[in-house]
Amino acid sequence: MENTIAYQPVTKENGLKTSYAPLVFITLAHLIAVLDNTIMMVALPSIQQSMGISSADRQWIITAYTLAYAGLLLLGGNWPTASAPTEH
Repeated sequence: MENTIAYQPVTKENGLKTSYAPLVFITLAHLIAVLDNTIMMVALPSIQQSMGISSADRQWIITAYTLAYAGLLLLGGNWPTASAPTEH
């Protein structure tokens, strides 16, 4: 006997509600992250030239920036859960 799961598309007729808010939010967050990274990569050569840093130091700047961004991203993702009221 074969076990199958019936696929039921999400429509207004079958009573399931669609919410595109999470998809829009994630798409905008990704766009901002890519834009931010692009701005940093464009600005780094002029910063390197004006401050007189080497290519190895520039790689350290990229690494430090990425680690700081990732840390803040994790904190920002945990913030709604940590600040939510607790049930007693």
